[in-house]
This record gives sequence, C-alpha cells and structure tokens, in this order.
Amino acid sequence: MLLRQISILAVVAALGMSIFAPAASAVSTSSSLILLYLNKKQAMVNNDTVTLDSPATVVNGRTFVPLRFLQQSFGFQMSLVNGKITISTSTATLLIDMKKKAAYANGTYVPYSQAVAVRNGRTLIQLKWVADYMGARYVYHQDLGRIDIYYVKTANGVYESDGSKPVAKFTFGKSAYRIGEPVKYVDLSYDPDAEGIYHRSWGGKQEAFFKPGEYTVSLRVIDSKGRVSDTYERTLTILNEPFLTEQEYPIFTQAVGTEIEGGRKYLSGLPQIVKSTFDNTNRPLIVSDSPELILEPGILYQDTVNGKARLYANHQNGMDRKVQFAIAVTNKSSAPVNVTTTNKGEVYPSKYANLAGHQASVDFLMYDPLNRKMTVPTGGTMVYVLMPDFFPASGVNAFYDVETDGPAQFSFVAIDSGTPPELFSSLMQLGRGIHNRGTFNYSETTWDVAKGAIYQPSRIIIGDGVTDPFGQGIDAMNGIPSVNKGNYGVVKKLRIDSPPKMAVMVMARGGTFKGPFKINGEFVMVRDSGVLSYLDGPLIIAKTTGYERTLDIEFTPPAGSAFPIDMIFYPLND
Repeated sequence: MLLRQISILAVVAALGMSIFAPAASAVSTSSSLILLYLNKKQAMVNNDTVTLDSPATVVNGRTFVPLRFLQQSFGFQMSLVNGKITISTSTATLLIDMKKKAAYANGTYVPYSQAVAVRNGRTLIQLKWVADYMGARYVYHQDLGRIDIYYVKTANGVYESDGSKPVAKFTFGKSAYRIGEPVKYVDLSYDPDAEGIYHRSWGGKQEAFFKPGEYTVSLRVIDSKGRVSDTYERTLTILNEPFLTEQEYPIFTQAVGTEIEGGRKYLSGLPQIVKSTFDNTNRPLIVSDSPELILEPGILYQDTVNGKARLYANHQNGMDRKVQFAIAVTNKSSAPVNVTTTNKGEVYPSKYANLAGHQASVDFLMYDPLNRKMTVPTGGTMVYVLMPDFFPASGVNAFYDVETDGPAQFSFVAIDSGTPPELFSSLMQLGRGIHNRGTFNYSETTWDVAKGAIYQPSRIIIGDGVTDPFGQGIDAMNGIPSVNKGNYGVVKKLRIDSPPKMAVMVMARGGTFKGPFKINGEFVMVRDSGVLSYLDGPLIIAKTTGYERTLDIEFTPPAGSAFPIDMIFYPLND
C-alpha cells in the first residue's frame, strides 16, 4: 500500500483569464472522497458514480490522474494562456507549457514526462509531482486497482489586510429554461464590509439561449475600494423545448423604440393586410413644392379656395442671399371674404430637411386648438403667412387647414426680405420643377382593417404609388395633370378593430425616414434621435395586449423623408 500526502489549493487567476473555474462555492468546507479505478472511466465522488473522459493510468511506473476531473472535484481554478496551464497554491506555482513540453515547480524545471501525460487528447497529471503542494492524501489499493483520494478543501476567508473582499453570488429564477426563454438572474452578491458593490463582471450571461445544453455563467464583483471577489459560477440547463426562435425573441421581448437588428432579412416582403380605403374629399389639398429649390423671387404656386382646403408648402432657399417665404390671400370677389385657420403645422427655417419635415408634421398632428380669423376686403391682398428670413440652403415646411366663406386666391411666394404685400401681384409665376405642385381632391385617407385580418406577420405599404396610390390632381397655374408623389400633406388614419396581441414596426425602404406616428392618440417618434435608414432594421413603434377595442394609428408623410416604408404587424402568440 502506497500512502502519499497531497495538497490542493485554489488557483487565483486574473480576472477574465480563468478557464477552469469552480462550481458555486460555500463559505464552509467538508471532506471529499474520490475513488479512481486504474484504466477505467468509472469513478466515485462522495458515493456518486461519475464517468470520466479519460481514466487514471500508470505510465512508466508513475500514477497519472485526469487534471480536469481533479479540478471539477476539488474546485480549484486554473488558467490557460498561450498554451500554458498555471496552477497556483499557497506554497508553489506549477506551470505546464503544453507547446514546449516542459513543466516547472516554483521556476524549477521538471521533466515533462514526469509531470504530465496526454491520453486521447486529455491531460493527466502525476500525483507524486504535486504531492508536496496539496493538502490531500491518497491510498493505492493494488489488489483492487483503485486509488482512494481524501481531501478537505481549505476554507478560504475573504478578509485581506485592508478589509474583506466582496462576495459574488447569484442564482437563476429556475433551474432550467426552454430555448429562447428569457432567463431571470437573481444577483445575491454582497460586501461583508457593507461598502457596496461598485462593479459586476458577468461571463456567459445572455438574455436567452437558443441551443439546448449546459451553460456556465460566472460573476465577479468589485467593491468601492477596488477589492475583487472570487469568481462564482453556476450551470444553467437549456431544455430541448422551443419557446422563441432567435428571430422572434427581440420582437416579443424588446420595448417600443427598439430597433430589431437583422430583422430586415426575415421581415421583408411580408404578405399585405387586406384593408378598405376611403379618401375624404371634403378638404382639397393645395401643394406648393415645385420648384422646391428657390432660385429667384416669384410666385411658386397659386389657386383659389372656396370652402375648406389644406395648404402645404415645402421649399428650400437656393439663392446666395436671404429670402422670405409668404402666403398671400387675394379677394377678387364683390364681397369681403373671411378666412379661418383651424389647424397648422410650422417649423423655423432649417438646413436639415428631415428635421424640418418631422417637426412640421409633429406640430400639425398635435391639433392644438386654433381659430385664427382674418377678413380680406374686396379687391384686397393680405399676408396670410410670413415666415422668418431663411438663409441659403435653409428650408421651410408648413401645413394650414383653412376655411373661407367665399372665393379667395392663395399665392405661395418667395420674396426678398421686406417686399410689401401690394407688390406680390407683380411677381412673375415660376415654372415647376421635378417635385410636386398642384391641387388634389383629398387631404385625408382612412384605412380600416377588420377584426381577424391580422393572423400572421404582415404589412401595410405606405407611399409606393401602387397599393397606396398617389393623389391625382391639376396644376392650377398651367392646367397640366399633376401627381402627389409620396402623398405629402395627406393625413392617413388607420383603424384596426379588435387587434390581436402584436408588435407594430416601421421599416424604411426608399431611403432615410424621420417622422411622427400617433398611436391611440400618443406620439411615437421614428426615431427619437437621428433617422431610420433603409439599412436599419425595423423599429418597434407599438405593442398591443390583445384586449384593445381598436388600434388607431395616425400619420402624415414628412417632408425630407423617402418612401415607401413598411408598417409591419407581428402577432405575439402566447
């Protein structure tokens, strides 16, 4: 019978460098008994049967045991850096250089063959080599071909010369989770000195896991004095049962305002939702957006209103000097005409088209109470709107809902700063450019989606000119047919009856997009900061519970944004 005393102490590895780490540890310790059988993969650990990757064996008269198995059984840590395994104890540092086939104890060379053996790709370590450094003992029963290892792990405290180390500890909400199921982490870390936890460093932590198996999660914490805890680990089981796919997970779990990165790949080309469309023609739309770039003073567009209308303007200063934009109203009838403004959307001149279009749309969709009135005398011209000077390359975007009790001619004009209204009529009419200009017979579109129409991931396309046709009209200055490409100035109202539990997303397709949506009366900005580009993933703008009577979404295409865009509806089935 051969008796050897062997010491095993934990290795203190650098933060983030440990590759062999102990299972969740306790404050106290107790004895462990390990029974290894030579050349057999079966072993006993405290009366529990385990199967080894590689059995203990005798090589040239020396007994070698599996290094990985010892680490798992005794709970000591090791580090692997550039092919070098380092084991540190209170009395020695043991180094195994796998590349150079060399071993060292406290810097003293040890023949590799006397310290290490590799069998079937597994590293074995000789018991005798570490006998002077480990606080365990073993007994070899030659008649049984068995090695009995007795070990009491050192109960290491956390106190250091200047105070106690913090203690890292955590648990999971439950012992096992399904594929794609959100994992709940319960942080139980504490500082014995009550100085608080300053920083947490997790390893292997994920919101969810998308392949079945066993996953090791670790935690190390730092207190306010900079003292670092030992690494704490737990093993999480992911069952081979589906909960959510990797694609579904962010849609189900992320909040409104979150971009679904990579979602463009699998959310493009979805089937379209069946909807009924109604264009409200009781308020015509008068659009002045051509020439969009102002190169000289003049009349940009003009037409007559008798009743309700929406005025919409979008222009940029292309000159090398300041310019003003104005809307003049002229009464050519034989009686005074009253003009009432019931809603407006304005923005100060800006060089950023996306910003101007976004802010003007927000202002208009706010529907602030407005009842501004003016009376235009017979044969008179009055300034309906006069914008502040805007500098070269700056632009303006504006909406106005007006009502008149008689015919009134509205002229959209670009003027040099300070030009008096009586000279507006002498301005020349400017030719149209490539952008929109004209009078169109509607300024509001309603889409209705029936209950049960959304039962699969699907979409509504906005601004493609096909499934969302562009408004048709006439350029009143030359009588030529005109098309309102993009339907700028039109407010779109979508109502979904009894919507399912779902996520609503917006995905840019034609270029950059920045604009507001009203979801059941509340603003959602796309985006809060910056723009949504055709390279970005869909952005979540709403989530429903499945208990709402209706979902109402209101939107107007903002100037400076490109179309089409997709509005995506993704059912969140329980």
